[in-house]
Amino acid sequence: MNINAYTGFLGRDFDIIDAGNTTIAKNVLAVRRDFKDKKTGQYETDWIPLTVFGKTAEVMSQHLGKGSKVEVVGKLQTNNYTDKDGNKRTSYDVIVNSFGFLDSASDQQKPKQQPKPTDNDPFDDEGIESDFLPF
Repeated sequence: MNINAYTGFLGRDFDIIDAGNTTIAKNVLAVRRDFKDKKTGQYETDWIPLTVFGKTAEVMSQHLGKGSKVEVVGKLQTNNYTDKDGNKRTSYDVIVNSFGFLDSASDQQKPKQQPKPTDNDPFDDEGIESDFLPF
């Protein structure tokens, strides 16, 4: 079973990709290793690439930004490709299924600016957020 969970700090604000029928958000998560480097005495950091889709991508990008402490759960995805020089390469992403806010209320940044309304959302003109609807 491919389940991965990480706790760390977001390395930047989300990069948003509008894929037409869904939203895709990308970021990196800084995760501290459990041991110190013998030479420097410092903890090393792993930078975990994150990819988030749909409503989860919208919520994360609106409420989290660079430096936000977060827990993510998802699956590790391997991507094989050929670079511009013809070399075969492999990259890895964690496809985020769920997340948790870990900053305290006083630490949280102000929510990010809401995305501009789309023509196909009937609630934007009335200011109703679909999260508050019972269906």
